[in-house]
Amino acid sequence: MALAQRLAFCLLLLCGAANAANPDPWVSSQPMEQGFALSVRGQPVPIRHDMQDHPVVAIAAADLASDLAKVTGGYPMLLGTDDRAGSRQEVWIGTLGWSRPIDALVAAGRVQVGDLTGAWESFIITTVTDPAPGVKNALVIIGSDRRGTAYGAYELSRAIGVSPGSGGRMWCQRDGPIFTSPPVSGGSGRHR
Repeated sequence: MALAQRLAFCLLLLCGAANAANPDPWVSSQPMEQGFALSVRGQPVPIRHDMQDHPVVAIAAADLASDLAKVTGGYPMLLGTDDRAGSRQEVWIGTLGWSRPIDALVAAGRVQVGDLTGAWESFIITTVTDPAPGVKNALVIIGSDRRGTAYGAYELSRAIGVSPGSGGRMWCQRDGPIFTSPPVSGGSGRHR
């Protein structure tokens, strides 16, 4: 078997293993009951992060925006803490202790982060209703540290079919190429 064929076969196995390891996907191209719509009519929801957070969080937010654009065909707005989007749904990305919006949710008891306290490179992804005035729902990615935050964003990218690869970005969606899809939804609840 030629080297290129072996590499392609290994890539297919890896993509298949990633899908097989998660038989109950928490992200779907079909609307989910009690789900969070990542995209509506081809337009992804805005992604918000605190500009005072670690620089890698801004990079991960931009990568997630690019990945959502690959899947939905539309590019989401990237928002800072004080930006107004007029959107009723948003994705929030932040590091515990470094992101003002995330810390405000934690202080108000809206998100339980006991699993993250003192942990390394860990994250949670959860939904929060009415996290801020004018925002009805937020899909919140909280990292225990800067790497955990980035890993959380890349986990969402992986779940929608886009995976980070060595030396660049590679895509796999159910062992095939990535396709522009109908609205993408994430399940409600908590994902780690």
